[in-house]
Amino acid sequence: MRIFRNPWVQGLLVFLASLAWFSWLQSWGAFADPDGFYHAKIAELIAKQGPVMSFPWLDLTTLGRSFVDQNYLYHLLLIPFERVFGMLPGTQIATVLFAAFTITAFYAVARWLRVPLPWLWALLFMLMPVMGRRLSWAKSGALVQILFLFGMSALAKRKAWLIFLISTLYALTHGGWILFLACQTAYVIGEWAVARFSFQERSWKDARSAIWAVAASVAGIFLGSLLHPNREALWHFFVTTVISIGLVNPVGQVPLGGEWYAPEGIDLFTFFFLPTLAGVVVLFGAFVTRHVRDREAAKRAVGYLCAFAIPFAWSLRSIRFQEYAAPLLVMAIALLAIQVDRPRAREKLLELFPRWIAPLFLTGIAVVAAHQAWDVHQMIRSYAKPFGRFAPAMAVVRTFVAPGERVAHSAWDIFPELFAEDDRYRYVSGLDPTFLLDEHPQVSKAYTELFLGTTSTGAYELIRHALDARVVVVDRHDRAFESVLLSDHRFEVMYADDAATVFRTFP
Repeated sequence: MRIFRNPWVQGLLVFLASLAWFSWLQSWGAFADPDGFYHAKIAELIAKQGPVMSFPWLDLTTLGRSFVDQNYLYHLLLIPFERVFGMLPGTQIATVLFAAFTITAFYAVARWLRVPLPWLWALLFMLMPVMGRRLSWAKSGALVQILFLFGMSALAKRKAWLIFLISTLYALTHGGWILFLACQTAYVIGEWAVARFSFQERSWKDARSAIWAVAASVAGIFLGSLLHPNREALWHFFVTTVISIGLVNPVGQVPLGGEWYAPEGIDLFTFFFLPTLAGVVVLFGAFVTRHVRDREAAKRAVGYLCAFAIPFAWSLRSIRFQEYAAPLLVMAIALLAIQVDRPRAREKLLELFPRWIAPLFLTGIAVVAAHQAWDVHQMIRSYAKPFGRFAPAMAVVRTFVAPGERVAHSAWDIFPELFAEDDRYRYVSGLDPTFLLDEHPQVSKAYTELFLGTTSTGAYELIRHALDARVVVVDRHDRAFESVLLSDHRFEVMYADDAATVFRTFP
């Protein structure tokens, strides 16, 4: 029907399909990633008191003396949702909406670059398991993806003013702008190489416009950094997050989140499954066509492939960077599809294969894709942390711990939940264990050994003396930590349920 060819109708359908998809993936009433509790709480604090300029809740870590709200713009956008729906439910509703906007943004960018069947490529991008996971977390990932998508396409279109605006917003939204710049630089090099060596184009006009576009991105990031409320601490925070966490990545020294480990074979398979099949079909069509139909699209495709190499190489060390590699890879394949003469490719396909091959091929893809989707759905639920699961434990803590005191806890990754429940206390470690490692390596070592169960002594000295804490909240999943405290008569159980055990220390 003609109405479905209308780009606005297609965009609306893509949005509704992705809204339904991420609503299904979402574990309602729970966050699959604990950082969601942190983001929700920070947004609430900003709404009450303005930008968060310091972080006394983790005074033992580098955040205690040098805090940066690297997701500042994201937190501002959460505030209206929290005011209407409440702190945690509002953040979850925003997460689903932002995810749907991300897929719609991919569709819009694909149309802008004149990709054939842009809705199909947007849905393929949506179905990639890495995007199902990452966009379902209550984090700034969806907003960053939108800026990333439009930033790269603005570079392809040489819209320097738009790149400047997007880069400014990017610096206010996420601290990992160095990856954004690296991908833009790789894109420009890829485009130039194809123009120079494949098409023998020697004009410097386009090269200069590309350089100006990247320069506009640098200027935008600089402006965004100046506008950031935590601008004085930005450099120190950048060194910690990009160098200490992203590059050095202290594996073995602290229990890192799963996103910081290298991918396994199954992770690479799930990442490449759908793009590889799409790429095979496109390459078949390009081989049949046998000539370049659109030089600009060919240069852009190679540019996107070169940009893809940056986050993909980084993802071989830390799997989380797959979320930046995915849109670049899918867009590169989509741009290659511009070179395909579809009627001729379809005719050749029917010559080589019987008609029943295509339905069988598509059925096989659908079965594997459905299996991957179900795995993502179940994984999100397996990690789900219900809202308020530590509320009863923290109610007990309030009865005998004064505001401003430290509340010790069993693992760094339960800090966001405790922080969301009560921001009147100081805690031990959170957001990333590297922050404690960099500031107090000896405390971090003792804390990690206690968490991992590699030591059964020193718990009282660490908690009561080094941390100056009279109470400990232990996640019941942290069995090694809990067993050490249970075996020491200087710790008394004050409360226990299925989620947590609360211990009190004797003087």
